Amino acid sequence: MKLTLRKLKGYKYEVRETFVFQMAIRGIYVDTKFFALFENGQLFAKVGYAFDGASGPAIDTDTILIPALAHDLLYQLMREGYLPRTYREYADDYLKELCLECGMWKVRANWVHWAVRHFAKRSSEPEKEPRGKIITIELPNINWCKTKAA
Repeated sequence: MKLTLRKLKGYKYEVRETFVFQMAIRGIYVDTKFFALFENGQLFAKVGYAFDGASGPAIDTDTILIPALAHDLLYQLMREGYLPRTYREYADDYLKELCLECGMWKVRANWVHWAVRHFAKRSSEPEKEPRGKIITIELPNINWCKTKAA
């Protein structure tokens, strides 16, 4: 008998309504339970997608949460191998563009952009212990120990 689990790490926010971004990325199709990128450049954060908001010393404010959502999605696409890591600079530039569109002061948007360019590279690399990793545990044959197919 086996039990299958999904390993989690802490998140700060969960998307409660599907949110769509229009990317300049074309020709890539990915559709998962929590996010999707269509060939026309539409990037979807689906209901239930969890993300961290601003990272490091940055403070979560209204002007950074939507940009952080897009940036986290793009970095996750790179980490999971759906998007080539050559898109990292695009993701960082798009973050800054969205920060400005959301009303962030230019000085802060420039600082956010500088920070991700200098310190976020590792976050775009495949993880040794990825979020959502599925693990299977071999269970002893005990009467009270049962699994039910989903």
